[in-house]
Amino acid sequence: MNEQEILKNNKLIAVFMGAYVNGHGQIISGTVYLSSDSLQYHKDWNLLMPAVEKIESLINISGVTICNNICRIDTPNDELQWERLSTKIESVYSAVVKFIEWHNSQKSVTSP
Repeated sequence: MNEQEILKNNKLIAVFMGAYVNGHGQIISGTVYLSSDSLQYHKDWNLLMPAVEKIESLINISGVTICNNICRIDTPNDELQWERLSTKIESVYSAVVKFIEWHNSQKSVTSP
């Protein structure tokens, strides 16, 4: 994954966690501007795990399983988001990104 993809994915997670992107492409959480340096979901468990916990709290999620270098997120209708990469954090990060992309696509399908 290159730096541009990492930044795009980290922005995706930040928005999922409640931040928003303003008209200038800046990421804002509450009243704080977040720099791309502060978006380190791809390598900081302290940032990534709250996203995992938010996913687990969603009503239509059966669970999140993290074992060795595998992360599996059970979604409705047995649509699984899972990854097996070289490190545990890479696997969890990738599964979280795939889940958020899936989750966002479901919201657009069900929106009027």
